[in-house]
Amino acid sequence: AWSPNGREIAFMRATSNSCKLMLIPATGGVPRELGDCIDSSMPIGWFPDSKSLVSSGRIGDGSKGAGSALYRMAIDDGRWRPIAYARIDEDIDVRPAVSPDGRWIAFQRNLSLGDVWRIPAAGGKPQRLTTLRTNFNGLAWTRDSREIVFSRYRSDGVVLGKLRIDTGGIVEYRGDDGGMSAPTVAANGDTVAFVIEEAQSQLRQLRVADGEQSYARARILFPSSRSDLLPTVSPDGRQIVFVSDRDGETRLWWAELAQPDSLRPIAGLNPMPRFPVQWHADSTRALAIGDSPDGRKTAYEIEPRLGRVRRLEVPDQVPVHVAYHPVADRILVIAEREQGRLRLILYDRSVRPWRALAQIDDAAYGFVDATERRIVFIRTYNPEIWQADLDLSNVRRIDEVGLRARIRTLTAASDGVWILDVGEHCEWRWRRVNGARPAFSQCLGSGSYVPAGVSYDAASRQLFASTPNFSGLDIGLLPLSVFASAGEAPDRNARR
Repeated sequence: AWSPNGREIAFMRATSNSCKLMLIPATGGVPRELGDCIDSSMPIGWFPDSKSLVSSGRIGDGSKGAGSALYRMAIDDGRWRPIAYARIDEDIDVRPAVSPDGRWIAFQRNLSLGDVWRIPAAGGKPQRLTTLRTNFNGLAWTRDSREIVFSRYRSDGVVLGKLRIDTGGIVEYRGDDGGMSAPTVAANGDTVAFVIEEAQSQLRQLRVADGEQSYARARILFPSSRSDLLPTVSPDGRQIVFVSDRDGETRLWWAELAQPDSLRPIAGLNPMPRFPVQWHADSTRALAIGDSPDGRKTAYEIEPRLGRVRRLEVPDQVPVHVAYHPVADRILVIAEREQGRLRLILYDRSVRPWRALAQIDDAAYGFVDATERRIVFIRTYNPEIWQADLDLSNVRRIDEVGLRARIRTLTAASDGVWILDVGEHCEWRWRRVNGARPAFSQCLGSGSYVPAGVSYDAASRQLFASTPNFSGLDIGLLPLSVFASAGEAPDRNARR
């Protein structure tokens, strides 16, 4: 992170067991140590006087789903101190950016259903600036401190946007070259620089019996020049559903595994590729989240083989995940409860409107483990696995993963719950999550850092994983005028 006065560069130096924050003259030289990193996965930024840094870090011990908060470090002090502002323990506040006039700190609050907020630079009451309910990939102020340029996730890709704070107006720009993230605005000009990410992911089929050669011997399913994500194999092991943009649009695709030519998209559903669809035990139905005609996210039940799609009457305005329950008239829904915070709700859908029977706060993804008659779920921010009884009672932590990003590889099969973890000398450690069944762990070799979804067929002992086949990064430049005001045509002449 380059200081506003242009004289120094702050950076993180990480080893296998430590992370230090360093400072070096912009012209080169010997770096000096400032202090410990607060969180090596979070970006750092400067206050405009070039005397302090800002970042975010985890708080609490994780027992109540603790999130992260904003911190400030004075360069001459070398200690991170929390900024005093209103929040609760489970709030996840990340990506802080200080306005050039030094008055405000903008940041993202919460994941999955996150939004842009701001607080006075000295601390105070947070103000919500957007209601986009999404994930962001960077924030940057314009030099007049009146607008914020951001990168955010949409169902059709990662786009850039500009927020005018006094009116709340937002104009977005979607390029043709790939996802656009990490924007930064020139201090003395009206240009935004950003990262262009081009990626291609393929579905791979691995045999657990191949051990450490599993990844090396994997075969690619349904090759394409685009990306295939979030595979889910049916309980009978015969069908697979996944998200793909292989025809230029993001859709759900279905196929019989034994008949590759059966591959086809499921019409009538624009999926939100956040979590995999959830199959019913009879392998004829599945649940998914997608865009409704009015632009809101809602839940759908699909019959993949028949291509039928039916919208569900979910009471929640912003559901993010749905899963079946062993009791036929019950269903699990994860949805926003307030300000991007999530909860898991058990509904009785035999009545209209559905009746909430129980709930668990700060649950981001979950499903039923039929073999042990339990609900298994994860928290929003912590690398831990939790469980509850089928009525959502008796909540307790049962396991954790070695790498937080791998928590989303949690999946259920006929012989228990599994996760693609990391282990010592093994990048792909396939293991059973703690429970009543015997432990099992097998190294599958060296796959991608974070696969975009996994699914497991226990009968054939085959793993289906979405892994990068190609990934490239470039730098792009745009004039701020590309974010045209309402009624004006945007400038499509982006420089790369």
